[in-house]
Amino acid sequence: MLFSPFLIAFVIFVIINHPHGNEGDSERYLMYAKNLLHGFYSPPAPNIELINGPGYPILLMPFVALGLPYLCITLLNAVMYYLSIVVLYKSLMMIVKRIQLSSSVSSGLYIMLLIKAFPSFILKH
Repeated sequence: MLFSPFLIAFVIFVIINHPHGNEGDSERYLMYAKNLLHGFYSPPAPNIELINGPGYPILLMPFVALGLPYLCITLLNAVMYYLSIVVLYKSLMMIVKRIQLSSSVSSGLYIMLLIKAFPSFILKH
């Protein structure tokens, strides 16, 4: 709950600025998710494509299987940004208790500043 303002800000930003189509790497990740739904990851030899691992496409599989709009996938990214701040906070709480809050807030603000400075780059990648 401590970092929920970041989640709200990320969600609002995505809703206002989300791309209306697949841009950047998103097409490839969606292709891999569709492949996984059909029982394989890469096309067979000699057209093997292993540009990235299956982690993110596995996460996208339910969205693709349910045919949810692209906005839902983009909102997933906002939630993942939020969770990265929470994980950083929890990790620092175990190691360096004095700077955990300031480091986590700085991480959230950094992402917000990065999105503000380069919105098209962030949304495309």
